[in-house]
Amino acid sequence: MRRTWLCIVAAALTGTITGGHQVSPHAKKAVETIGELRAIGVPDDDERTDPPPKVPGLLRTLNKELEALIVEDLNDSSRHTVPDKEEILEDLTAAGWEEQPRSKWAAYREIRNIEFVLKDGYKQTLLVVTTQLWLPNESNDPDAAVYIFRGAAGRTALAAVTDPALP
Repeated sequence: MRRTWLCIVAAALTGTITGGHQVSPHAKKAVETIGELRAIGVPDDDERTDPPPKVPGLLRTLNKELEALIVEDLNDSSRHTVPDKEEILEDLTAAGWEEQPRSKWAAYREIRNIEFVLKDGYKQTLLVVTTQLWLPNESNDPDAAVYIFRGAAGRTALAAVTDPALP
């Protein structure tokens, strides 16, 4: 019994379980990537330059991990509803992400929004998920990836993706 408790405490301290469930490796990788992007910082408003060479690759990684996290939540066999923005942000928080207030955004690609919209009236119901990431020194338009899923809860498949970070 004591050994079981030690394993549970060790797992909780290392971040492998939170609130009774495992922390997603995709959430962990997304949080790690966000940390790398935050460490780069941004130039002053007067210095309108291209992002450092490392930023596009990190952005691709972040978008792929967010996509994988969304797919993971959609295909969770224990759920009977579509996840929402709050659940994705909870997954990221469980992996160590701390949301920054917009007034403190000083890094490339902070998460601006995640939106889930069900589209009925098609042969199969479609779910459109949009992730929006903030771009410093750019227009007010976010960098958005759009994912279109089809299928039922627990058996959802990615049907199409538009991701500005992909070549």
